[in-house]
This record gives sequence, C-alpha cells and structure tokens, in this order.
Amino acid sequence: IADSNATLAQDLRREVRKMLEHGYRAESARAPGWAGEFLRRFHWPTVGGRHGDDGFRSTPADLDRLLAQPDAEWLRVFRGDTCVAAMVGERIGGDYKLHRLGWLD
Repeated sequence: IADSNATLAQDLRREVRKMLEHGYRAESARAPGWAGEFLRRFHWPTVGGRHGDDGFRSTPADLDRLLAQPDAEWLRVFRGDTCVAAMVGERIGGDYKLHRLGWLD
C-alpha cells in the first residue's frame, strides 16, 4: 500500500492516511482461490444493495480474467482481523485502477 500511496492523488492520500489513523490496514496480494468468498461475501451483496437487479455482478470467469493480468492484485482492507472491504485493482502505467469492489456483507 505504501508503494501505491505515492501514486495516488493528494485527496486520496489524505483518505488513506485517515484510514490508517482509525485502525484500518490494507494488504495487497495475488491470493489465488479467494474469488468465491469475494463474490459471495463482498461484491454481490454490495452491487445488489446499491443497484438491485440492474447492477453488474462479476462472475468467477470475469475475476479470473482480471487477475490474469500481470499487475492485477487483491486489495483488502482490515479492521483488526476482519476483512471489511476488498477489491481487484491493477497498476497500469503510473495509475492504479480499481476493477471490482465490495464491502463485507
């Protein structure tokens, strides 16, 4: 996260700093095999709660395609030992793109 923080816009760096000050931490990893839990516990409930049946819900194949990119990773936010948010992100040149995200159900 520290490496990614250097490329974030100033307002986003401020948000990351606040997150850390309030006891949250973030971890990035390739973590194969985590897609099922992400879809069931984070992504699908978040999309459904915000957009109902009109929301775009990723599939396991969609996540496999995204995570096959060499600079793609899971970014997970923890409060204590509990993962409270997760996303698939990718460094593209000097930018960091969030592809899919979700909050703990």
